[in-house]
Amino acid sequence: MGAVVTPALVIGSLAYAVTAAALVVRDILWLRLLGTIASIGFILANVISPGGPTYVFLAWSSMFLAINVFQISSLIVERRNIQLDEEDQDLHSFVFPNLSVGEFRLLMKAGRRRDISEGVVLAEQGDQGAEVMLIERGVVQLRRDGQELDRLIEGHMLGEVAFVSRRPFSSRAVVAEQTRVVVWQRATLDRLFLRRPSLAIGFHAAFIGQLRRG
Repeated sequence: MGAVVTPALVIGSLAYAVTAAALVVRDILWLRLLGTIASIGFILANVISPGGPTYVFLAWSSMFLAINVFQISSLIVERRNIQLDEEDQDLHSFVFPNLSVGEFRLLMKAGRRRDISEGVVLAEQGDQGAEVMLIERGVVQLRRDGQELDRLIEGHMLGEVAFVSRRPFSSRAVVAEQTRVVVWQRATLDRLFLRRPSLAIGFHAAFIGQLRRG
């Protein structure tokens, strides 16, 4: 005999489907919105279930609902109140699309912009890598044993591998033309990422995106 399809079963199944969708979206606001819809679905399904509501389940679901509603409100206020200038808008959309505007602002506040002249050595082979740099514009040449290995251009990072692996630089980095970089101290990023793990995920995703762009 087949299972009886009840309204509670249908609503609960839809809530699980919405939860699955929330796990694949990148935007944190959409994740929160879908989580809210799923919580409402679970609460409704539990209330109308043939066996009657389970109050412990209702309490937990209501708590998750309240958290998501609060976070959605905070995100909406944050996005309305924070404006980026044109330069930061380009950097945000091109390099850090996985970060919210607020997270991007925190990241940029933790670093500093530097304009560097041609010929300046940013890192020597074997350096421990106390800094991570993002090439905002310009070109940085990577050399090893006198041979050019690669050129880093806009949107590329320098020192990310050393930061993650805690290993020294494997090549020498020299500014090939007038270049602007955003510089973060490794210790500063460690503290920031410890407080905001989601920011760390978005930062490392930017490096992965760089590799895909070649």
